[in-house]
Amino acid sequence: MTKRYDAASEDVLQHIKTLRKKYYDYLESVTIGALFVADEDGVPCLEHQGYPAAAVCRIVPTRDRAAGLPDVLIIVDTATWQGFNAKRKAALIDHELYHIEPVIKDGQQKFDAQDRPKLKIRKHDYHFGWFDEIANRHGAASIEVSQAKLIIDLSGQLYFDFSKAA
Repeated sequence: MTKRYDAASEDVLQHIKTLRKKYYDYLESVTIGALFVADEDGVPCLEHQGYPAAAVCRIVPTRDRAAGLPDVLIIVDTATWQGFNAKRKAALIDHELYHIEPVIKDGQQKFDAQDRPKLKIRKHDYHFGWFDEIANRHGAASIEVSQAKLIIDLSGQLYFDFSKAA
């Protein structure tokens, strides 16, 4: 499987611009670039930590910023993007932008040696692994079910509207 990277399409850049203006004014001085990645067979190929990913967000190292690269790169899986409608595309880009967190010390934005904003990746609110076999085998005693229960207990039906499924 050969991966090919290309500049992202105008609609990716437009989603970044629109969402950034609406929700991320604190990223005004941050330069954000976007790439598509595609497999020669046209199937999804992007992974994050070994799992399929629709997109990933990367803070660009200082040495690469000095060479003219943006502060942040959002890499989008081409095949996945092409299968999304406009709402899912916006949600995906919003998710990736939300990962970008300025480094603040004593109430002030920190800057690197290139006088670019120091940034870090914001972690997900929830992150867990799941094995169906273990959940089935141990039920409520399993880490899997415990984590799912925690999300439901903390969020209720905020995320999952099961009434529409009927």
